[in-house]
Amino acid sequence: MSEQSHTNRLKAISFTTIGALAISAAFMGPAVSVFFNTGLAAGTSGITFPLSFLISLVAIFLISNEIIEFAKKVPGAGFAFPFASQGIAPKAGFLAGWTLLFGYAIISPITYAGFGHFASQFLTRKFGWNVTSLLLFLGIALLVSLLSYFGISRSATVTIVFLVLELALLLTLCFSVLLGGAHNNIAPFLKRGTP
Repeated sequence: MSEQSHTNRLKAISFTTIGALAISAAFMGPAVSVFFNTGLAAGTSGITFPLSFLISLVAIFLISNEIIEFAKKVPGAGFAFPFASQGIAPKAGFLAGWTLLFGYAIISPITYAGFGHFASQFLTRKFGWNVTSLLLFLGIALLVSLLSYFGISRSATVTIVFLVLELALLLTLCFSVLLGGAHNNIAPFLKRGTP
């Protein structure tokens, strides 16, 4: 019995702090967030769009600080169940834990479906290849499963590589916007620049 429980544990020193940070950052999906959230936020907030992002940044900082403070007082590997059960009530922790588990269970298929859809459109438009999104969905699911099979350290390494590429692409985009146009200014931050 003890051998079986020992084999189901994470190997010692198989997961570094850098790997944990990379997987956490990649899970947030910086490029995907910019791609999907920017248009909706800009359409809703209009000229005050940059200010709305700064306000969001402050809110995220406050929430992150609260999570850090909770982690100092509440022991546990997760955050949803222990924080909600000790901060609100045990039933709230039960609900938060199951809600988070459900979210984790559906995020991968949703991400694979999005990849399949956009990759299929890209291949059709750029190369004239008609590859169904289902085939691409299955391909990316198999690739991620293989990475998971070979261990967390290999997954973390691949995640770090793709995260660096993603951040480099985002920085290039940011600098091209900031340095590339005559219409870029700070008018949204000035009161007279708002409608």
